Amino acid sequence: LPEVKAEGLSLVLHKEEGDNVQFGLVSNDAFFEKNTNQPFYVLGQSNGHLVYAAQATLKNASVLINIPKDKLPNGIVQLSIMHPDGRLISERLVFNDSQEFLPIKISTDKTVYGQKDPVKLSIAVANKDTLKSNYSVSIVDEAKVPYNDDEDLGILSNYLLTSDLKGYVERPNYYFNTANANRKEALDALLMTQGFRRFSYDDLIAEKLPQVQFMPEQGINISGILRLNTGRAYPNGGLLLSIPSRNFRKDVYTDNSGRFVFENLVFADSSKVTVNARGNDNFRNLVINMDQSYFPAIDQGNPYARNNIQNIDNEMKAYLTNSKNEYRTSILIDEIQVTGVQKKQVTSKEFSALSGLSMPEHRIEADRLSGCNVLTMCLSTLLTGITYDTQTLKYYVSRNYNQGSRVPVQFFLNGMPIDEPSLNSIQTAEIEAIEIFLRDDLGTVSRMYQNDGVVSIMTKKNDQKKMPRMSLSEIESLLPKTNIVEMMPLGYVKERKFYAPKYDTPASKNTNDYRTTIYWNPDVVLDATGQVSLDFYNADGNGKYKVVVEGQDEAGTIGRSVYYYNVK
Repeated sequence: LPEVKAEGLSLVLHKEEGDNVQFGLVSNDAFFEKNTNQPFYVLGQSNGHLVYAAQATLKNASVLINIPKDKLPNGIVQLSIMHPDGRLISERLVFNDSQEFLPIKISTDKTVYGQKDPVKLSIAVANKDTLKSNYSVSIVDEAKVPYNDDEDLGILSNYLLTSDLKGYVERPNYYFNTANANRKEALDALLMTQGFRRFSYDDLIAEKLPQVQFMPEQGINISGILRLNTGRAYPNGGLLLSIPSRNFRKDVYTDNSGRFVFENLVFADSSKVTVNARGNDNFRNLVINMDQSYFPAIDQGNPYARNNIQNIDNEMKAYLTNSKNEYRTSILIDEIQVTGVQKKQVTSKEFSALSGLSMPEHRIEADRLSGCNVLTMCLSTLLTGITYDTQTLKYYVSRNYNQGSRVPVQFFLNGMPIDEPSLNSIQTAEIEAIEIFLRDDLGTVSRMYQNDGVVSIMTKKNDQKKMPRMSLSEIESLLPKTNIVEMMPLGYVKERKFYAPKYDTPASKNTNDYRTTIYWNPDVVLDATGQVSLDFYNADGNGKYKVVVEGQDEAGTIGRSVYYYNVK
């Protein structure tokens, strides 16, 4: 606390009477003798805005000031006494709640429901000014998650109280619960103790206004620094950002320290974003270092988070009972990940000598060769449409062989031509597949080898023996590029709706439903008449269901309403 002065002027709250709040300017004798008939300014501000201004003359040691309540907004009002030379003499905080809140009326089509019954919830706001307003609705089973309303940090206690007071306010909603008879006296005592602050208007009088540290966000910013490969910053360097999914391109230049920022971007999450510096003359020597994207951190220092912790002695029993019922008929198993790799099928098209052939008439997979030790002994029965001649020891296409043709089939092993005796040297366990071509429509093989039909044998070692060569562009794609950055920064995520099951069929009602939160909607908009209807289904829990509706209109007027209905 500051030191006690020998003389001074204090601002005290005298009483609230009718539509006025009465304050007193009280001075001691020494101060009154020096400032008799001296005018003083009475200033009232709320949320940084001047909401009241008046002048009072110190004709007596005590002067009463009447301030109309309708001139003050709802919430904490900071009243200050200022000397004509700009010196601040005294300050007093007062809470005003004379302005009307939004008259939110909640009703249901019935007062008592059964388990899994459909509920029609109606919300109406009888506001004379039909301004657009938004509301949030939450419905919980209070028997499973009992909660003291006085502990709640709702829209009223947050907007009007805790956001303007430093430190932790115990049971903030206590001061807005009309069931508490002494809430106004307790609130005034809170303002005189926890609302105490040191004040100084010296910088304001000297027109030294504080700098804005955080500007309003208009979009997503992507930033970084451009350097030479020696590590030195590269000023006045050009960078180009592109988002292919939006057909969007934007360029910027770096400042003297090499930093750059792409401002006010709008794109969906998981969008591919490319930033490159290849427009500069010496782009091969440039390195782009992007600033890391981050998720907003959880506020571990929020003192009001402890309000949601249940009392283990009084309220934990209902929570544990509900959890036990929820998992009573369930078997929890560890996560199972199912992965698969598409099997690459080797075909004759991969060999240049056979690329001119059409689709094979038949294909023999490796599993059909199981139990076959000598390949030639199995081919006579496996090669569909092909006949083996024991006199010439060659293979022929059956339809042409029966017509008297004696042009043999040509065998290929991994795209290389082989003769019939070489077939016995092939291990059947190494064969991946055999393809049979009974026609050569383009004649790309028959003209060269004077054959009729093709049998292509492919081994399992084909991939290791004949890896396709990589092109220069494919090799360059594997090398890290310092002047091009491809990333997927955090973007905007599509709105997700709260899951609310429907029990509109007899079969669906047979499932267990142990939900604690029955319905939640953070964006409820009323129609032109100021009304809206919501439909949802109850869970299996019996007892009181609590409905909380909070909202605000375009004029800044806020409101909160709580409603209960029973489920039996």
